[in-house]
Amino acid sequence: MLPAQKIFNSLLEGLLPRQKDVIVGRFGLDSSGEPQTLAALGERYDVTRERIRQIEAAGLDILKRKINAEPEYVAILSRGKKHLEDQGGVMQGDAFLEYCQSFVPGITANHLGLLLEASKTFAGYP
Repeated sequence: MLPAQKIFNSLLEGLLPRQKDVIVGRFGLDSSGEPQTLAALGERYDVTRERIRQIEAAGLDILKRKINAEPEYVAILSRGKKHLEDQGGVMQGDAFLEYCQSFVPGITANHLGLLLEASKTFAGYP
């Protein structure tokens, strides 16, 4: 598996600059590692929180299509989902992250959060 930074840089390619900035900010993928609120991003762009939410949603839709079309992302999600099923469908978040780190070097909770949110793989799980 490729290192997380390379995987997620590739994932974010193709987004419009504002979409990328909003996604990076909302999921804390910048150097601060701290997710930003809709309000904080809205202030930066001088738009409403609702507009930031719309930009985020549009970006996540693009990412969902990209994730579902790329074997690298599908493999990460499939492996994680299988592990979760093997554990009876319930795990602590830290344990799940630790498992994912065993095959995606450098993946963080923020990276994993973006991947799970954008892919909707675990939505309505099981």
